[in-house]
Amino acid sequence: MSEEEDEESPEKKKKKRRLCNTSSSASSSWEGLNPEILSLIFVRISADELCRSVPFVCRSWREAVAGPYCWADVDVVSWCRRCGNSDVINTAVRKLVRRSRGTLRSLSAYKLGDPAFSFVANFGKCLKILKIPVSNVTDKMVAKHAGSLSTITDLDISNCSEITYKGIETLGQHCKSLFLLKRNMPFLDSESAHHGKAVEDEAMAVANTMPRLVHLELAYGRFSDRGLDAILTKCKDLQHLDIQGCTNLNFDGDLELRCERINVFTGPYDYDDDHVSISEDSGGAGSDEEGTDSEIYSDSSSDESD
Repeated sequence: MSEEEDEESPEKKKKKRRLCNTSSSASSSWEGLNPEILSLIFVRISADELCRSVPFVCRSWREAVAGPYCWADVDVVSWCRRCGNSDVINTAVRKLVRRSRGTLRSLSAYKLGDPAFSFVANFGKCLKILKIPVSNVTDKMVAKHAGSLSTITDLDISNCSEITYKGIETLGQHCKSLFLLKRNMPFLDSESAHHGKAVEDEAMAVANTMPRLVHLELAYGRFSDRGLDAILTKCKDLQHLDIQGCTNLNFDGDLELRCERINVFTGPYDYDDDHVSISEDSGGAGSDEEGTDSEIYSDSSSDESD
């Protein structure tokens, strides 16, 4: 190859300069965006990616992720399922809620404990949606902080075995705007379901304290016709009712007809695999990636210290 052929032509050099300038201009444009504008883009990214990757792109992205704009709506359910460690989950949720700086509107987590629940309640003055299935939150902690959760409209406490009818009653007394409640419990095999004693406490707590409910899920509840009748009588706005697996029901009188008048009704034997999978996950351990995942929310460079 000749020396002339080995050298780049002037046209090629100009093209390279144009590409470099374009790339530099695009990069500076991204870096110069207002944090609020960046947050509108970043909220489409999963929470673990926001912590794992985005802060290391450039300074402005790091500042946007460290600020409150990205953390008004926090959904870490997938990460919590992978992690499986309640202590790590509690620490992570506290860090993300702190980043919201009082702007938290919704939180979806898994296997939350009392420490994180307490922290969420203290920072949740604007909280509307709280989804914490398979969590270890207790009645005592609910009673202590329910007054701070009065703005909640959408609540999921499915498979939260430490919350009893007392906790449900307390939440109903304080969350007057509640229109959606999910309280789906663990799947029962047919033998256990048919021989189990009817327990009305939770159904009565719902009926007596949550009259504005529009959407109610009580899968695998142990209540009988008495509890169902109370719910249908007092929750007059119900448009969605899921009572699959509630095999203590006999539907005496006009109960079945009243249920069928509801827009969306799932009966005791209309089984849905989603409820079964949640109960099966309730005791699961973290994945092999737990060691890596447990560190992604402990980003001290983007957070204040505890």
